[in-house]
Amino acid sequence: MRDFTPIVILVEAPLLLVTHRSIPVTGAREFVDLLRAQPGRLNYGSYGSGTTNFLAYELFKNVTGTDVLHVPYRGSAPLLTALMAAEVQTAFEYHPTIRPHVEAGTFRILGVASASRFRPLPDVPTLGEQGIAVEAGGSVWLVAPAGLPAPVADRLNAEVNKVLAEPEVRRRLAEIGYEAVGGTREQASGRIADDIAKWTRLVRAIGYRPE
Repeated sequence: MRDFTPIVILVEAPLLLVTHRSIPVTGAREFVDLLRAQPGRLNYGSYGSGTTNFLAYELFKNVTGTDVLHVPYRGSAPLLTALMAAEVQTAFEYHPTIRPHVEAGTFRILGVASASRFRPLPDVPTLGEQGIAVEAGGSVWLVAPAGLPAPVADRLNAEVNKVLAEPEVRRRLAEIGYEAVGGTREQASGRIADDIAKWTRLVRAIGYRPE
């Protein structure tokens, strides 16, 4: 908040709750029931402690009161390898990376961690629709150094919003797993403040310390 001038949120992509096909559930609520019946029996994978999908899964555990063992990996590729081998049984991941494995039947998507349904997966309910208040994902922003003159920041915001409103741009972004966002500078600043507060509360609640 001190070091940057937020201009606009460009795109975002929700994280998806996925399981290996060996887990006998088809929805997130059923999965929570399974986790509660078998506390500490299943493992979830992440890109490493402190990363987006680590925090997402810890939020899921915190909200649902479940116990799932964390197994960190060095990025998405080794995590996917482990999930395919059922070394871990579940994770939060992005659609472009898991799509081939979902289509092959290796992974099952249980829910989308977003406020509304994900356009490329209209038949997959959000976690919120299943009674689990978890929203998490990745986003790409345009920011500038602190102190950028307001007229310059406003012009940048306006021009980027014009591009993001182009149907072909939105179509292409959707093809690669992103949703165009846009909006005002004030909305971008508010989102940063809200996200900082949200993840600060979680980190404090779970007692997380960077390794």
